[in-house]
Amino acid sequence: MKKVISMILATVMVMGLASCGKAPKHRKDKDEKVSSWLKVEKDDDDIIIDGDEMILSIGQSNWGLVCSDDDYWMSDHYEIYGDGTIKKTVTYNLSGATVMEEQLSDDDLQTLYNFQQWCITADPFANYHEDACDGSGWSFGYYDEDGEYVSFYSGYAYGNRDLSEIQDLVTSYF
Repeated sequence: MKKVISMILATVMVMGLASCGKAPKHRKDKDEKVSSWLKVEKDDDDIIIDGDEMILSIGQSNWGLVCSDDDYWMSDHYEIYGDGTIKKTVTYNLSGATVMEEQLSDDDLQTLYNFQQWCITADPFANYHEDACDGSGWSFGYYDEDGEYVSFYSGYAYGNRDLSEIQDLVTSYF
């Protein structure tokens, strides 16, 4: 009986995965051009960032198959502030949340600020979409002057170089 149940479960999982779309593979070729938002250069006089202002909100959520009885990883949430503070909240199903805090380098803060400004002005992910059916989903956004969350992108981010560079940057601090 156990063999039959195991075979049924395996068949259901394989069928579920086979019906999903394919996500583009992420490549980091050394010959790739630098992202356009990294080229944005501003004088110190042009950049006015309030230290209390959250310039980016980035989330990573578990979109895989889970069991509610397990203490599985649910999400990571990153808050980036104008003073260079980066806060990470890691949340597990049963054990709850843990908050960590680090200080960004000036160059990394500038990179994240440039990314935010590029997203606000160019809306580069308005028509971007990836098909996949498990793994991690990502959200990128900020809070406007009225305290409303504004999303740049929400979904899978396996194949987009710009999103991957930001993911790599924020995750490198923890």
